[in-house]
Amino acid sequence: MTRSICILLLALLLLSGAALAATLRVPDVLTLTYPDNWEDYGPDDRDDVKDEYYNLGFICGPGDSDLNVSIDLYYFPEFADLRLFELDDQAAQDYAGMLMEDYENASLLEIRRVGEHEIPFVILQTEDAYGPCYIAETLTNGWDLCLSAYAYTDSDYETARLLSRAELEVFLGVVDSIVPIVN
Repeated sequence: MTRSICILLLALLLLSGAALAATLRVPDVLTLTYPDNWEDYGPDDRDDVKDEYYNLGFICGPGDSDLNVSIDLYYFPEFADLRLFELDDQAAQDYAGMLMEDYENASLLEIRRVGEHEIPFVILQTEDAYGPCYIAETLTNGWDLCLSAYAYTDSDYETARLLSRAELEVFLGVVDSIVPIVN
């Protein structure tokens, strides 16, 4: 009897967890899902530069020191003809190597294939001026899609803290949920 109750409770928890997802839609670019209790602050276009850089959105947990994810799009004209998801694994490795040179103290966690198009995202652990973070990047037609995950130590929002393995898993879940809008 106790075992049946435990199995039933586990099933209910799993079902309720699966239903707790919100969707971020970036017109003409992508959709992704994130935990339902998170905040969607939308894009911040103050630093946008037409045809060079766009902030697509900012999502984060409800607490001051919860996980934050910024979604950004950068244009690199020298890669205008490159569609990373159409290339072989060596091209993804080369791209990862290039990114690791660009980020200080970066280490490659994995190259993760996402969705039906098997879009390769380079997943890095790195550190910037604020502290440790995770980065997920891919490239198509010169546009670099970058998701940055970090969490502050407190409400001062000045210093990022080390992220936990559980937070990495949440971040990877967001990355895995990306569906490009293909016209």
